[in-house]
Amino acid sequence: MGATSRPDDRELILARFDELLGASERSAHPLYASLCDAAHHTAILVDLVLRAPRSQQRPNLLFAAIHLLALRDPGGPLAPWYPTARWFSELGEDLDHPPETPPAPSSLPGGGVDAVVEFCASHTHELESLITTRSTQTNEVGRSAVLLIGLQHCSTSGSAIGLIDLGSSAGLNLTPERYAHRLSTGEVLGDPESDVVIDVEVRSGPPEGAAVDIAWRRGLDRAPLSMDDDQDALWLLACQWPDDVGRFERTRRAIRLQRSTLGADLVIRGDVVDDLEALVLAAPASCHVVVFSSWMAAYLEPGAQMALAGKLRSLAATRPLSWLWMEHPGEVRGLNPPRTGAERIPGSSLLVLEEPPSAPRVLAQVHPHGSWISWEGSAGPKGTSR
Repeated sequence: MGATSRPDDRELILARFDELLGASERSAHPLYASLCDAAHHTAILVDLVLRAPRSQQRPNLLFAAIHLLALRDPGGPLAPWYPTARWFSELGEDLDHPPETPPAPSSLPGGGVDAVVEFCASHTHELESLITTRSTQTNEVGRSAVLLIGLQHCSTSGSAIGLIDLGSSAGLNLTPERYAHRLSTGEVLGDPESDVVIDVEVRSGPPEGAAVDIAWRRGLDRAPLSMDDDQDALWLLACQWPDDVGRFERTRRAIRLQRSTLGADLVIRGDVVDDLEALVLAAPASCHVVVFSSWMAAYLEPGAQMALAGKLRSLAATRPLSWLWMEHPGEVRGLNPPRTGAERIPGSSLLVLEEPPSAPRVLAQVHPHGSWISWEGSAGPKGTSR
């Protein structure tokens, strides 16, 4: 594979394979679960991940690259184990095809791991090219329900919201009010007529909130994706997990909606620390600025996480703002995550609200992709999360 790696690098990557899926998720994603297990005795998977830039050395990136090649050749050798590729083929590989009802989940045939490993060995050059030029895009549209609920509880004093999404990728989470968020409580947030439907299991709470008015919105990303570019849009789809056709189709619908409604200039290319101040200052004075990020800070080094937190807290001295972030606490030590007010749910991310000078507080524990939310409403003292 060319470059050498230190033993501790390989151990770190293996740990990331082990941590990718929680125990409750392995049965729902058998291909990725089996590939994570295979990484311990199949060197090529770890070798490929190590070819990525250090900040991107995660199994997600390799899996997305393999998925992209499957989508580019939906009738090819990976099709039996990639239901999304078969679904894409049925749609005619058209990103703008009208929304269709995805098929019900079905069990995958055996032998997928060996086929994928063999594919990696025979497509090493193509995979290396992708993982050295692309990055993991965390723009999971399912998280927009969590964002919309969080926005309801920011202290905006009746002002319209100026929304800034950090690490916004294609900007799909800049328009949460345009999707239909169906809560298990029976409530529908956003646009009930939208064909982008996001189902959320409410395990506890949240307290009822007011409707939100997003009057201004911008995204900030070091490598933004343009949904007017078919290859960028296809990469975003490849970052979805191949055995969840419903999630894949939901993302495709969101891409289609964004192409018709969201201006291409709303996502700014820049650094989330160095270029944040200019964006905050650009928000209309009549708006209450809410800075949001979801599984973005986890890709920053601890020093950069601390710099981001310091920048936001200093900006809060120049104008009132809310900082709403959704991350796994173990991945963002530099943000100094607050404690939860309840027992930690294994594998959950935290939805945290900080409105300086007040201390940050945990609003909820949530599924990393936003499929469930357990509301807390209050938090213990600031410190390392349990």
